[in-house]
Amino acid sequence: MFKTALKIFSLLLITGTHSVAEDLRQTVEPFGSNMFTNTTLSSQPMISDPNRILSYGDRVMVKLWGALTQELLLMIDADGTIFLPESGPVKIAGDTLSQAKQKISSSVRKIYNNNVNVHTTLADVRPIPVFVTGNVNTPGRYSGDQSETIFDFLIKADGINPKTGSFRK
Repeated sequence: MFKTALKIFSLLLITGTHSVAEDLRQTVEPFGSNMFTNTTLSSQPMISDPNRILSYGDRVMVKLWGALTQELLLMIDADGTIFLPESGPVKIAGDTLSQAKQKISSSVRKIYNNNVNVHTTLADVRPIPVFVTGNVNTPGRYSGDQSETIFDFLIKADGINPKTGSFRK
């Protein structure tokens, strides 16, 4: 009689523990899943970064003042160049912003060597498309800046799907 009661009690205990564990699994989120919630991404790319690499489609603002006053908004073309009036083409694609500033200044100074100052900045950038696939909540194509990380694009895709994805791999 005692053995039978012990078996029934053990069975109830195991069954009860299983349902509690199942309830816990449904309410407890995987460790790290909160990294993808309540995260605000800056929609403004880091265009003033001097180490930013310029590429096709980026637009550069060149301001000249002194003996000559001009404000030019120039897009980097498919050849990787911008065209400065009277100075000619300047290849800047693949250069950092600080390298491009030096190239543009030296190109202008070849023509206007006295009393012309040059200020160059990045006006806006062409976004890069990234496809986020796999076990994420919202797979698809997302636009971003070249300074964004994989983590930033995972946030845009609403994070890793906790039922099918892995937070370890």
